[in-house]
Amino acid sequence: MRSMGVILLVLIGILVIACGSSGSSEPTESGLRERAEAFATAASNEKWIEVHRFYSPEFQEQCPVGEFAIFLGMGMTMLKGMMGIDKDEKLEIHVTAVTVDGLNGTVTAEAFYNGEPLDFFDSGDEEPVQWAFIDGQWRYVHDEECPSF
Repeated sequence: MRSMGVILLVLIGILVIACGSSGSSEPTESGLRERAEAFATAASNEKWIEVHRFYSPEFQEQCPVGEFAIFLGMGMTMLKGMMGIDKDEKLEIHVTAVTVDGLNGTVTAEAFYNGEPLDFFDSGDEEPVQWAFIDGQWRYVHDEECPSF
C-alpha cells in the first residue's frame, strides 16, 4: 500500500512539472526560438492542424482548423507544382533569427529543398514575421483573414 502512495506522489510530481513547463512566465528570446522552431518543424512536416495551434487565439477562433488545414495543404501542393517539386517531397523551414522587444517578437526563417535554399521572388532578404507573447506563450500573429476558397 505504501508503494502505491509513492507511485501516486511521483505521478503527481511529473504532472505538475509537465503542466508547469507548457508556457513560460517571461517572454524570452530562447522561448520564442523554441516555439518558432516547433512551428517550423510542424510546417516542414505539413502538419497543418498542429501549425494552426501556434496562431493567436483570435485567429484560431475566426479560422476553423479544418478549413485552415485544407487550404494550406492545397496551397503547398500548388506551390510545389509551380516549382517543379513532387507533391510528396517536403520543404524544410529553418529559423535564422529571433528578436524580442517586450511582449512582441520577430522571427526570420528560410525555406530549403534538398538542402538548398529556395529564393522566393529572388528577394534575397527574408521578411521577419510577427509573434506576440499571449497568456504565457509565444503565438504567431497573422494580420490577415482566414484563408478560404
